[in-house]
Amino acid sequence: PQISYASTAPELSDNTRYDFFSRVVPPDSYQAQAMLDIVTAMGWNYVSTLASEGNYGESGVEAFIQISREIGGVCIAQSLKIPREPRPGEFDKIIVRLLETPNARAIIMFANEDDIRRVLDAAKRSNQTGHFLWVGSDSWGSKISPVIQQEQVAEGAITILPKRASVEAFDRYFRSRSLSNNRRNVWFAEFWEENFNCKLGMHGKRPGSPKKCTGLEKVGRDSSYEQEGKVQFVMDAVYAMAHALHNMHRDLCFGYPGLCPRMSNINGKELLEYIRKVKFNGE
Repeated sequence: PQISYASTAPELSDNTRYDFFSRVVPPDSYQAQAMLDIVTAMGWNYVSTLASEGNYGESGVEAFIQISREIGGVCIAQSLKIPREPRPGEFDKIIVRLLETPNARAIIMFANEDDIRRVLDAAKRSNQTGHFLWVGSDSWGSKISPVIQQEQVAEGAITILPKRASVEAFDRYFRSRSLSNNRRNVWFAEFWEENFNCKLGMHGKRPGSPKKCTGLEKVGRDSSYEQEGKVQFVMDAVYAMAHALHNMHRDLCFGYPGLCPRMSNINGKELLEYIRKVKFNGE
């Protein structure tokens, strides 16, 4: 069995194909519905869609179009796709095509972070600041990187995020981590160099860094720190599996320290039943 903290593709809800798959985040069909609700509330009835080629972008736009057809009242002017490997000038062409239907100013976007940035940049080059009304999926969400140095063309964008909460206990834990107390994490030294823009000894990963790391730097004091948005969902996924295994051990190995013979070779279907029954209060 698998428990995902970030996989939102609608087709993963098909139990005939992905019967061992579970997740702690809602499928994209939910945010497609939310985006349609926004379009309706704003009184827009003529919109275009823009998707990054691939499962995430195409499935998200497909869900939006399907829901809009079922409910009615919203017409799709154009449905464009950004290639996985866009050729030079591809994003300028996309802006030109979107301008072929100038009354469809609202653009529904299911695109990856880099594609969003390049679309906004192309709109800026085409002097279309203020023309397009962007409605972005959770791949845009609250990220800053797609809009850096092109804030004006992105102004007014409405973006979607699953409901989430910042976990204060995680902040306290992560800010307390240092090179000396977090040796078990093999990627932490590389993070340290990147976060503090310094180099660790002769074998550091950042050649040419202007300074050497002292090891006394502190996360959140000597660098900016903001909790990554998916922390809550990662914790929920881990806790769900842990609770399922705990409950399974209680039923099959009661009073037995460690794994008893009944759990030495876990049956996947049996574990899945425990996963689906799990209930707990998250942070």
